[in-house]
Amino acid sequence: MLPGHSEALPTTLPPNSPILPLLDECGVWTANTTVVDGGKWPWLAALGQFQGSQFEVACGGALVTRRHVLVAAHCLLDSLSPNLSHVQLGGYEAAVPKYFSILHHIDAGFNIETFENDTAIVTLSQDVIFDDFIQPVCLPFRFKYDGFRYQNLDVVGWTPSSDAGDGRTQLTSLQDSRIPVIGLDSCRNAYQASRNSLIINHNQLCTSGGSLTTCVVGIVSFATT
Repeated sequence: MLPGHSEALPTTLPPNSPILPLLDECGVWTANTTVVDGGKWPWLAALGQFQGSQFEVACGGALVTRRHVLVAAHCLLDSLSPNLSHVQLGGYEAAVPKYFSILHHIDAGFNIETFENDTAIVTLSQDVIFDDFIQPVCLPFRFKYDGFRYQNLDVVGWTPSSDAGDGRTQLTSLQDSRIPVIGLDSCRNAYQASRNSLIINHNQLCTSGGSLTTCVVGIVSFATT
């Protein structure tokens, strides 16, 4: 246990409790809020590590079950986040944040050269108790064949706002943006000159605009500046 930080207590779930949340307990929030503070996004997870008493965010993810967080696989690379140890849930408004140790993770066959399969699942050390500020996001099973082209999606996450002083960039500014989905050819044209090793196919969604979801349809893999 870290000084000054208490981890959430273990929970006991009812027998035969489903792994995925039920439709009436995912993709909703009960916090009375209209600003970007996590009450609006109760499934928002921050992955990072403690530096003394300060929790430093390395990347964001989405809580999908009581025990699992969906995240971009590149976030878990040792070269980018060598000391990734905890997930923070809640605490972006008046609620006290809760911290969960990372037990292990598995990716979908991520390729660092082409950025194919840039998804991973992080398993927490113990179960999460859902409350007003911590809720799971829905997975898009109903939209399996929907490409979301020309629809607007909400993107939420942290942007760099300070330098840690040892070459690391701290992510401390939480922002959201509504951006449109565009065709894959537009993405290929945008990246062919600067990052021609990237493979862009129908396993991905491409968006345009914004500075950087009720139902998570994707996680941010890469972007132009």
